[in-house]
Amino acid sequence: MPRIAKLLRSHGLGQSTLELALAVPILLTLLAGMFDFGRAVASYALVCNAAREGARAAIFEHTGDTAILAAANSQTLFLGPLPNANVTITPASAADRLSNATVQVSVVYDFQPLLSTLSGLPASFRMTAVSRMLVE
Repeated sequence: MPRIAKLLRSHGLGQSTLELALAVPILLTLLAGMFDFGRAVASYALVCNAAREGARAAIFEHTGDTAILAAANSQTLFLGPLPNANVTITPASAADRLSNATVQVSVVYDFQPLLSTLSGLPASFRMTAVSRMLVE
């Protein structure tokens, strides 16, 4: 046994193992943070696309709310379906969406990072996107 200990000390394997044990958690945390940041950027892009598609569906005169919600939800496959409370259409009534009026669709999504419990980040971030277009 003393021969193995002497061999390990002479080649510095113990020092390398300790350095690896100290560096790996830091590197894994950085990697997970980059992954979470990428998810946040992709989620925000989908929220923006959902607002834009909802507004595109709303530009036709007297389009119903269900068609607008369906258009917004068609862009959020990665996020899952949006609850109706998270999509706001202005003006609220389809009868008020007349030609040359502005329609606005806003989408709100609460993004939940994976690292929130480990890093002290908030449990969720609110992402909001608004799109305005003229009714045809």
